[in-house]
Amino acid sequence: MLLAKLFEPFELKHLTLKNRIVMASMGTNLSSPEGFVTDELISYYAERAEGGAGLIITELVTVDSPSGNGIERQLSIDDDKYIPGLRRLIERIHRHGSKIFVQLNHAGSRAKPEITGMQFPVSASNVPSCIVKVEPKPLTPGEIGNLTHCFGVAARRAQEAGFDGIDLHFAHGYLLCQFLSSLTNKREDEYGGSLENRARFPLEVLKECRLVVEKNFPIIGKVTAHQYVSGGITIQEAKAFSRLLEERGIDGIQVSGGDPESADHFPVPPSYIKRGCYVKLAGMIKETVNVPVIAVGRIDNAELANSILERGKADLVAMGRAFLADPDFPRKAREGKFREIRRCIGCNQGCRGRDKTKYLVIGCVLNPRVGREQDEAEIIPTKTPKKVLVIGGGPGGMEAARVAALRGHNVTLVEEKKGLGGTLQIAAKPPGRKGFGELIQWYRLQLRKLGVQLFLQRSADLGLTQALNPEVVVVAAGSRPLIPKIKGLPIEKMVFASEILEQRIPTGQKIVIVGGGGVGLETADFLATQGKRVMVIEQLSEVGRDLEGSTKKVLMRRLAKNRVEILTGAKIDRVKGKKIVIRSNGESREIAVTWPIVNATGVEANKTIYLALKKIRGKRNFDIYQIGDCVTPRQIREAIFEGNMVSKNI
Repeated sequence: MLLAKLFEPFELKHLTLKNRIVMASMGTNLSSPEGFVTDELISYYAERAEGGAGLIITELVTVDSPSGNGIERQLSIDDDKYIPGLRRLIERIHRHGSKIFVQLNHAGSRAKPEITGMQFPVSASNVPSCIVKVEPKPLTPGEIGNLTHCFGVAARRAQEAGFDGIDLHFAHGYLLCQFLSSLTNKREDEYGGSLENRARFPLEVLKECRLVVEKNFPIIGKVTAHQYVSGGITIQEAKAFSRLLEERGIDGIQVSGGDPESADHFPVPPSYIKRGCYVKLAGMIKETVNVPVIAVGRIDNAELANSILERGKADLVAMGRAFLADPDFPRKAREGKFREIRRCIGCNQGCRGRDKTKYLVIGCVLNPRVGREQDEAEIIPTKTPKKVLVIGGGPGGMEAARVAALRGHNVTLVEEKKGLGGTLQIAAKPPGRKGFGELIQWYRLQLRKLGVQLFLQRSADLGLTQALNPEVVVVAAGSRPLIPKIKGLPIEKMVFASEILEQRIPTGQKIVIVGGGGVGLETADFLATQGKRVMVIEQLSEVGRDLEGSTKKVLMRRLAKNRVEILTGAKIDRVKGKKIVIRSNGESREIAVTWPIVNATGVEANKTIYLALKKIRGKRNFDIYQIGDCVTPRQIREAIFEGNMVSKNI
């Protein structure tokens, strides 16, 4: 059988898992504001169980609400009233042959006052979290005892509800990790100082949970094997702590790495970080203990997961974002349909980057169903097939064509460039972003398999549209760059960032980029890795406002390493001979440059073809829709979502 190791059953204590695929914990914000299970949350998890997960670990569930809550709509298990809803969730998961563990957690200093009713966060010491930035109140020994009891009672409820086991969250900078790490634990009592003292509270939690559940009920723990922060947890400490966990009766250890405080290692690694980034740590812990070890850390495909198992680095493999991009990937992998799997590209925009968007609940750039499983209909075949013309082969256009073809429509896609992808082609060029190119390959395969007729390097003018005689036209014409007005700058001395990324324009050694959004910074990274001297000029007070947090941190570190100069609150006032005059904070500065200057100031909607088609729609009798950036420039998520939605309604 293909990937035989991955699909072997596995015995975790006395629990049989149908395979070695674990769905990792991911916060969803799909519970009710009061922490109850909702139909939306059940549908979300059930779709992943139906897709083939062997074990599902829930999102972090608070044992002490609201003071322990780290997200706005967080599941709770601190009262018996939550048990009926949790039981409904568990029953749905079990229908598909999957097992489910609940992840017990307290946010500690990461509990946001605006979520907890303005309660002060608590922690081992008064060290603020980089996320909340509020000085926490150090817990007294009595309060530590009360929270230990909270974990124990939560474990009792978990077993009563019907969970197959529990996962204690010792990682990622939450409360138990705050006690473990010297970075956040400055105590001088029995809970601080040596590792044994810092581990006292986490081990007391494990002991309490073990006492209240049945002997055969599995308890695993998630540990940070390396925080990658000065003064934080090291692999040596993680090994020692793992041995203590084993001695105290832990049944399995999930090994993660990184920390929100780290400059370049994060619990949810962005695309710049290599796949399987924390597998080495898992292997080192596995050499230390005799209980099963679960690997995690940007493991986004079944082939990699199987190789980790075959190499003996872990006993089980946890994947999170892979289940967002394609909930059916275990089933497809088991059937050998690897090219059918829509793989996570590590962009973090829909899952981790919700703080930068209008979205609260979990989502995925690639998969519009994520977080909408309860309300969003499946792709249903049409009873009245139509001739559908899609104008534009970018992400929105490709998704519109795919879904329309899946429904049985006769689809033609017209793209003026020689290849599919649109903005994805540009997005894939900077270092660490090749996942966008993998997405193009997936769409190309899907469209070819579905029989979509492609007209590449063809302009979708009125003549072609009339010749194709469509019944429905979906315009996904994208956007075009804005051109800033700079006094004294001839148009031929300015090029677009896309032209640089596609290497259509030669550049000198010293390059100025106007615009410090994501495109400008990624273009700077692209050029700096070639040894160019790069300056980024941004009119706002901050660069990279449109980037997800961890992605931005890694990118800024890369730019600093390559000595990219970034000027904020600045703009080019005029061109003076072979120099540009920059105005910043009321002062002027002249800089010699080599031409051309790179324009990354933004884009505007390309409405030309849509407006032209609207004028002839009445005569030609076709329906017309527009999606994506040609409506208004946004991110790839909106383009794919709108392409999906419009074709479901044709």
